[in-house]
Amino acid sequence: MARTEGFHPEDNSGARHAACPCRADNSTDLTTDVRKPTILVTAITFLALSWPAWAAERVAAAGDAFIARDDAARTWTIANRQISATFEIDRSHETRLIHLTNPATGHHWEATGGSDAVANIAGHNSQLGAPGAGYQLLDVSGTSTDNAVHLTLAFDHRDTHLRVTRHYVVYADVPAIEAWTRFEATQTAGDVEVSNLNVWDFTVVGQQIEWINGLLGDGLGVVQNDAFSLQQRTLAPGEGLDLGSETRSSDRVVPYFKIVDRGEAIVGGLLWSGAWHLGLAGYSNGTAFKFGLAPMTTLVTASHPVEGPHGFLAVASRAEDGSSAVGAYVQKGLRGGRGFDALVTYNTWFAYGTRVDELTVMNEMQRVSELGTELFVLDAGWYAGAGLDGTWDFTNGVGNWYSDPARFPSDLHALTDYAHSLGMKFGLWIEPERIALENLKGDNPAEESWLANADGRYDPNAPASGATTAQLCLASDRARAWIIGEIVHLIDRVQPDYIKWDNNFWINCDRSGHGHGASDGNFAHVTGLYQMLSALRERYPNLLIENVAGGGNRLDYGMLRYTDAAWMDDRTAPSMHVRHNFQGLSTAFPPSYLLSFLIDYDTESLYNGTDLPLYIRSRMLGVLGLTFKTVDLRPSAAADIANHVSLYKALRDTIKEGSAILLTRQASVGDPPAWGAVQETDAAGRTLLFAFQNDRAEERIVLKPRNLIPGTMYDVQSVDVGPLGIASGADLMADGIEVNASPKSAAHVLVLTEIHSSP
Repeated sequence: MARTEGFHPEDNSGARHAACPCRADNSTDLTTDVRKPTILVTAITFLALSWPAWAAERVAAAGDAFIARDDAARTWTIANRQISATFEIDRSHETRLIHLTNPATGHHWEATGGSDAVANIAGHNSQLGAPGAGYQLLDVSGTSTDNAVHLTLAFDHRDTHLRVTRHYVVYADVPAIEAWTRFEATQTAGDVEVSNLNVWDFTVVGQQIEWINGLLGDGLGVVQNDAFSLQQRTLAPGEGLDLGSETRSSDRVVPYFKIVDRGEAIVGGLLWSGAWHLGLAGYSNGTAFKFGLAPMTTLVTASHPVEGPHGFLAVASRAEDGSSAVGAYVQKGLRGGRGFDALVTYNTWFAYGTRVDELTVMNEMQRVSELGTELFVLDAGWYAGAGLDGTWDFTNGVGNWYSDPARFPSDLHALTDYAHSLGMKFGLWIEPERIALENLKGDNPAEESWLANADGRYDPNAPASGATTAQLCLASDRARAWIIGEIVHLIDRVQPDYIKWDNNFWINCDRSGHGHGASDGNFAHVTGLYQMLSALRERYPNLLIENVAGGGNRLDYGMLRYTDAAWMDDRTAPSMHVRHNFQGLSTAFPPSYLLSFLIDYDTESLYNGTDLPLYIRSRMLGVLGLTFKTVDLRPSAAADIANHVSLYKALRDTIKEGSAILLTRQASVGDPPAWGAVQETDAAGRTLLFAFQNDRAEERIVLKPRNLIPGTMYDVQSVDVGPLGIASGADLMADGIEVNASPKSAAHVLVLTEIHSSP
């Protein structure tokens, strides 16, 4: 890497320089090194698109998404400019996925013929739609909405007369395809057992597999830093790998995977918040994968159709662009264009626990508003009974939907009004899926018959004295109606802008009388959860919802559809661990969904710590949260936090709309890299580079950003030093930006902005 000579910081002539090695006194030395090109050449390449012949009949279209039928070839294709799936229906009406393609590169991901899913109906396992397995094709149709096309293949299962419909959706400008299967009883069908509900089951090229560990919380016998760790393995022929969860979606593994082949990637995700399974098997020509629910059996009846989980596959022309492809699906498809606010959020929990009352909360509101906080969340403990067994006791009283009148004499609506008067939104913690057994009484009680059991107990792991709380089984129509009624009454009474939906306890219910069997309680509960969240979304379209489940036990695309932020981990310190979590999870989820909190920690004190910018910037990669007692802050620390809140807001548009790429290996408390770096880039052409020095002996790192536009010029700035120079995307990617250690902080933030020439 060659340095560009001839420019000095004191040069104030106003001339624009191709590169400007700059050093601020007693601060960071960041150098942009550029090899000045002798000639610039712009080339336009026309790529052959792997779409059906233009003579094929288009039956539906939305933007660049379309469905085409080719009667001569007996194929149907659902596609856009970034992804294409073609299905062949032969003369026996057997349906096969024959191509899954990235049209931009022509890369085919489908390696073997056959159906892309299987199902077990009445005890018989078979490829979905195969005539030899008793399926008769009834109809193929294509429809469209404003932003998507929808292909359906409807079959009659002759032995049981179930109507089995396979669904595929492609959204405009999104490099992903979504799929699911629905089972319905016809008038001539009886009750039919179905199992093995998977969304994908086929083989693709590529043998390098990547996935992400789950939260791995209490009781799993793992070290803290294993949580949300990136994992990778190349599957040799004959080698298998089984991943999944038996309870909540991300308690052990996040329901996400990536397969890499020749520099390109296919990414899969499951829209499911309960038990699931991913089976992978290596072959000489690729990897077979089966992605769907964990083993269970459920019943299809005339009044109870069954819809399997939705899942998606996204394609990326470069392996590191997988997060960008998923982000496009999340924003434009899954959430229907509903973005993320990424509000600066204050939460009371780690500062106060259940020791909260009206005056204490209002005083904290006043102080945090001066720091620039946008959302104040009153966490657990606002209801009667909380705190009886100490500061952190929030289980006593849980399921009581009224505030403690002794501590909140004006009721909680007064807090909403006060937050609004300070220019903040107000949020409130709830845990709808659990109730203290003592609350099974009163004027509008829950009923004991709604409570989940496993092996006849509310909590098989509870001590001999018995459980004090229980899970409400959401399979029960009456239980869901009661919970929704209580939530609606609370929201209408308090009028919060935001609710924090927590879930701190889970069992797979096997109790009879709930409308599910012995093995499908988990499935029925998650289905009921989605019905409740959907109802709330419809009733309160502007309500913001936070997803937390004892930390990150339910991080998945099903919850992402309905919620607006996700608390990654109750273990919200030290800052290295927070960065570790973000760097793992941001490969699967948008940065603007991932929430972490700045907290006073024994080795990273907010009151007398040595590197407050490091602690704050480690939480600025995603949604910035604050949880501490502001009354104890020194004025200088309060000013530093307020300045960083302002900085976060200035950078937030990129965080809200961008995707993340890890430029170094993942941070690790036990074995950190000397420097850690993350890149976040948005569609508007701005790139953020976050660099963290972990080893003081390593005084420099050269950051090489990715995916810049080679022929475009970029203005490079440091948030600490200021302007660093102008360089082309090609030179920045090839030569990089040198970041040197600073005595002020181990955390550095660079901003790269595209320069557009005037017409």
